[in-house]
Amino acid sequence: MRFTKTASLFLAMVMTASAYAQDLKPMPHDAGEEKAPASEATESTTAPQPPVSEEVSNGLDKNYWLMPNGSAVGYKLDIKVNGNGVTSVRKGEQALDLNPHVMPGLNTITFSQTESGSSGSGQLTVTVGPELSREARGANQTYISLKENLVHFVRPAEHHGGGGDVTLHFSIGETPNPELTQRYILYSQGVLSGHKIKVGLNGSPLVDIASPGAYCDLNPFLEKGKNEFTFSSEEMAGFSFNGTERSKMEGQTFEVGVATLGPYDPSTYNTTVSQLTNVVLRYSQAADQDEAEGMETLTVDAE
Repeated sequence: MRFTKTASLFLAMVMTASAYAQDLKPMPHDAGEEKAPASEATESTTAPQPPVSEEVSNGLDKNYWLMPNGSAVGYKLDIKVNGNGVTSVRKGEQALDLNPHVMPGLNTITFSQTESGSSGSGQLTVTVGPELSREARGANQTYISLKENLVHFVRPAEHHGGGGDVTLHFSIGETPNPELTQRYILYSQGVLSGHKIKVGLNGSPLVDIASPGAYCDLNPFLEKGKNEFTFSSEEMAGFSFNGTERSKMEGQTFEVGVATLGPYDPSTYNTTVSQLTNVVLRYSQAADQDEAEGMETLTVDAE
């Protein structure tokens, strides 16, 4: 187990995802310290879409979006959310309104991966998160930014490890615990290792992290005082790295951790996370091995 506990560490992490929500090709977004190759925004050949609805539904206070971004990588991803088929993607597509399919609490998303034969370059990413802001650009374009990357799934063009299904859990919580005076973030960084890291909190599943670039606010889920996190790793279907590929990642890790962002301030809670300065705990999966790291139980005393 590669586990480190540290009192202070500076992470330069630009945490934002953006895309046009209509008549668009998604814009590139950052993936933590592991930068995604930039993909060019292109003009859509589709007809202009109706204006993006301001209505929020399904017991939620925010709009939630699924954003496919990037280039064709030789895979088709059939995507289900909570058991319902929502879309199929091969490259960057229009942002999809997920409010009809998600709910407060625990949700699931399944990526059924099929090799399509035609491989490009770069990577294909699918990100799910709540809307932070929107900006009208022209008569038929709306630019959406996400507050969190609750799901961040990456399919690189240079790696073909077969097909199969990957199911990830993610939790939606919109009301921060008013007893907490600090703001807590769950983050991921490092390299894509072909594993997912399953995170539990106080005896319940919280989220599964599949790649660097995922992050979420923890204040809606933490209790004041002692909180118990469980971390465990599991190999994902479709990411069978050979020995040469593994050896190139020697000494590198895929890391998920908990950090504080400073004092909790309701006026700045719904803003973009730009950097984390105090990492409370980390769990790491060695990227140069197929073997999944074991389960670890770690504690955070939330203030």
